[in-house]
Amino acid sequence: MGFAVGNEYLISALTRIKSYLDYGAFTPIQVASAAALNSEKSIIDEIRNVRGELPLEVEDLENEIAGMDDKLQNLTAELDDFDLDIKENKNTIESANDLIDKYADKLKNVRNNREYNSIVKEEEYQQLEIQLAEKKIKELKVKIEQKKETISILNEQLDVKKNHLTAKKSELDEIMQETEKEETHLLAQSEKFES
Repeated sequence: MGFAVGNEYLISALTRIKSYLDYGAFTPIQVASAAALNSEKSIIDEIRNVRGELPLEVEDLENEIAGMDDKLQNLTAELDDFDLDIKENKNTIESANDLIDKYADKLKNVRNNREYNSIVKEEEYQQLEIQLAEKKIKELKVKIEQKKETISILNEQLDVKKNHLTAKKSELDEIMQETEKEETHLLAQSEKFES
């Protein structure tokens, strides 16, 4: 049992001679040789088992955090949209109030009942527009508060996930530092024995 490195012609001749000599070798010697050649691989497997599922856990946490960041961005964008909607409704209220003032001036110069009824209906319509815009503003403010609460909860969860990720990464780094040199050395030895 053994291995050799050298000139291809000489190694070929040595292989032929060794095959005659090693034929029918004592069984414990064959078992010991096989165990020696495979021992590096089993040690490498043990090293990888020490790491376990940690690399996958780290990757999953990173993906979760990225998803939570996306969700936070979407919620923030929704808040901005709600703010714009509130501004639009405030503008509607302002325009309606301007029209009501304009109609009040027109009422002073009314010439007949038909014109009076028309102006009163326009004032009533603008009052309804104001009420509708105020209702929308109240609803939007409720939605804003709900979104802010959701963002707050999501930020807390995100902080927990980030802390967990930091802990897992440091744990993985420690294990990698401890085992990487040994694994590289054993892989190199294993490749030597296989060739």
